[in-house]
Amino acid sequence: MRIKELLFSDQPFMIFEEGFHSSGKILFRNPVDTIDAYKSEELNASLNKIESYLKKGFYLAGFISYEAGTFFSGANWKESETVLPLLHFAVFENPEKIHEDGNESLNDFGFYVTRRPDDSEYFRNLDEIRKRLFQGEIYQINHTDRIDFDFEGDILSFYKVLSERQPVRYRSWIRIGDTDVLSFSPELFFEKKNGVLVTKPMKGTYPRGKTPEEDRTNLRLLRESEKEKAENLMITDLMRNDLGKISKTGSVSVSELFSVETYKTIYQMTSTVRSEISESAGWSDIFRELLPGGSITGAPKRRAMELIHSLEKPRGIYTGIIGVIEPNGNATFSIAIRTLEIGNGKGSIGVGSGITWDS
Repeated sequence: MRIKELLFSDQPFMIFEEGFHSSGKILFRNPVDTIDAYKSEELNASLNKIESYLKKGFYLAGFISYEAGTFFSGANWKESETVLPLLHFAVFENPEKIHEDGNESLNDFGFYVTRRPDDSEYFRNLDEIRKRLFQGEIYQINHTDRIDFDFEGDILSFYKVLSERQPVRYRSWIRIGDTDVLSFSPELFFEKKNGVLVTKPMKGTYPRGKTPEEDRTNLRLLRESEKEKAENLMITDLMRNDLGKISKTGSVSVSELFSVETYKTIYQMTSTVRSEISESAGWSDIFRELLPGGSITGAPKRRAMELIHSLEKPRGIYTGIIGVIEPNGNATFSIAIRTLEIGNGKGSIGVGSGITWDS
């Protein structure tokens, strides 16, 4: 199956690039069932359905929004303003291999920004955040906004161009109803394999240099930055704490601290936390204890979420999670950053950054 054929079929589908599955790029289509939660009171029943289908040997693929994660955590939350559900998973018998469309020429597309974050609102929020940082209520927070745009033309060409510019491991394309979700996330939220769960919080960024010398300098500056390492360590400790709630006693460990990953446009600092999942912990427990991700909330996590609630509009799928659960219990989920929603000629993309007192 080729992507172009999928678009002509006008049916829902999900494409996951190589980071999500051991066999590489995969396609899901023709679901046996779909699981959607549009309201908070539907979320727990949806998690139970996910568990039920996995026990029957099916694959589950989809997303959980940021707001669903805050609901699971017990923090204040807002209903999403997007047309997408809080939680969406589709049930499949098997994935398919997807064939590349080759070197076919790209068709035209247009991307016209209609709304950018308001500077005055941003600086008001920044003043409030700095006050909370000064008072010691939080140590770090991820503050976000949205860019809205009009879109016209060939969405497949748009996806190909963005994939070439951002060839990250956790790219995905989900078509649900009239909406296309295109995600170009470099960040692994967690991978679960043979009872071991690995999470890689991503905090600390430097741009690639314009010259080889500048590039080497920026890499060194990131590796030596006490500010970036402090921010990364806060979130790493947060994820250790979250994992401890669903893991065997004494199994949580940090296997890598302050590693630097190289991308086409940036250097990104990550750390790796792993644990052995408790035999009593099901998928409902994993989602409830880990969501929303620490790298896109802040520390302390609960207070950061409360401040996000007071300052931001609903995020929707942005900073939620996207991924695949296999019948054997293995799974991979990304943090839904660098993620676009496009439907009926309108689109949006979330933007944000981590803020500390030294920012």
